[in-house]
Amino acid sequence: MGKIQWGILVLIASILCACSDNTVQPIVDNELKTVEQAEQYFAEARAANNLITRIERPAGKQRYFYIYFENGSTVSISRFLLNSFEINHEQWTVEFRFNDSSTYSAAIVGTSLPVSIALNPHDYAPLTALATAKMPVLGKFSLKVLGQGERGDIDCT
Repeated sequence: MGKIQWGILVLIASILCACSDNTVQPIVDNELKTVEQAEQYFAEARAANNLITRIERPAGKQRYFYIYFENGSTVSISRFLLNSFEINHEQWTVEFRFNDSSTYSAAIVGTSLPVSIALNPHDYAPLTALATAKMPVLGKFSLKVLGQGERGDIDCT
């Protein structure tokens, strides 16, 4: 083999070794690049009753936290901007801690919703019930009353 062929072979081998990172970085159009931009985005999402559904931490060499919302949108925040977060499912909040030591509380889908049900609340219709829930954030929920038979269920949103 000639010197040129060995040179090309060494070049190809070095390129393959440099590209051996198997970490897949999803492409996300909405990268929040500043703390102010992140705070504004979270405030607008809360005003639109668009809660966070989940947050993915960077793994391995990944550079971004990925934040998913109820309406299907996704945003990313660099791990060099966002230090950590703490989810409180009882209060339906997530506390973001940024690397500049600032914090921001955003709305996330919670795991508990206290519902009280009063059967026959007005004492004249025994087949009625009144369901009351205190919502930690504005939003809507669905209620399904199971009935008998093929058409016995009642769905209400």
